[in-house]
Amino acid sequence: MLEDGATGEGRGEFFAGLRAGSTEGHGQDRLAQAFRSYLVAFDATDTAVKRAAMIQGNCDIVYHEHIQLEPFIKGAMPFIVRRCATQRLMTYEVGEKVFTVGEDLPGISTPTAARDWTKIEERMRYVFALFTEFHSAPEVFSKP
Repeated sequence: MLEDGATGEGRGEFFAGLRAGSTEGHGQDRLAQAFRSYLVAFDATDTAVKRAAMIQGNCDIVYHEHIQLEPFIKGAMPFIVRRCATQRLMTYEVGEKVFTVGEDLPGISTPTAARDWTKIEERMRYVFALFTEFHSAPEVFSKP
């Protein structure tokens, strides 16, 4: 769609190819919402509008994916170790910075830490804050 200049016809064809309905019901409404945000970013000339639309699109995409992954994530972590694994084992790097999902992201005024990574609300709160905070950070674009 974008390779063809994102024409009105191309956009219509793209969205017509998505399944209607909620992610939980195997639909793709959330994906359609994400791609509408991406098109807002594509069309925007204002940097702030472009940034906000990209973040919204990314959040909608990851939420759609995590809804589908929910049973696998819960199944991969036995109940007895969920909190321990979330608090102590789930770390990752963004450039030189090391983060633990069981701790609040630095520089964000609202709580972001997840206590139990198998709970989608906690995962998404953390991931959405991460996306917003690091959307244009140079570390995200550097080689690992």
